[in-house]
Amino acid sequence: MNRTIEDRLARLERANRRLTFFCAALVVLPMLVVAGWRAQVPDVIRAHSFEVVGEDGNVKGRLWHVKNVAALSLYDSKGVARIDMNSPDGSPRIRVMNDEGQARAVLEVSAGRAGLRLLDPGDKTRLDLSTGPPLIEGEGPRLNFYTKKGKLEVTLLGGGTPIMHFNDSDGNPRIILAVLNDPEYAGIMVMGKDFSKQKVRIGNETGGTWFGISVRDDLKEYKHTIPPDKP
Repeated sequence: MNRTIEDRLARLERANRRLTFFCAALVVLPMLVVAGWRAQVPDVIRAHSFEVVGEDGNVKGRLWHVKNVAALSLYDSKGVARIDMNSPDGSPRIRVMNDEGQARAVLEVSAGRAGLRLLDPGDKTRLDLSTGPPLIEGEGPRLNFYTKKGKLEVTLLGGGTPIMHFNDSDGNPRIILAVLNDPEYAGIMVMGKDFSKQKVRIGNETGGTWFGISVRDDLKEYKHTIPPDKP
């Protein structure tokens, strides 16, 4: 009888030791795994490219480099690039493409200039909205419209001195609408083929309404001013 009790106590002690060891393992092992995982996280991951793949196995996004320029590209379900972001020569640029992969809109920032360009299917700029170094003092944003041949057609200038240019087929301004502050002036000018020569000028400025026609080169010889107190 005593022997049986002693055997049972011995087996119970062994079971308790195994249970204690098992519980300790449950506590210690996860701590070791977490510690080991944290130790393996690198500070920097270096690679030539990274790809994001969808459930269909197609590439949906790619972070890569082209000619030593880093780029981020996003793709549609057909694998066509629809958005491309890069920074060549330190000038950030975002391109938005159509379903054929042709760029139709470009948002870019370069030295002294920030703008948005809209392109036609032939990759020619048709509209350009930008801010940049002013052509005249006080000039602000600029909106340009282009022909299919890439010639400047209409220009709108803002920034406190609104000006509108209508250009000929060569891109030269032929009609100018302007509102200037110094001197105070609002009017229309019709230019000759040589942009520096005005042919017709009608406007209102300090001192009265100003009207001039040139059949030669010097508009000032043919001007006529109507004082403000006369019709």
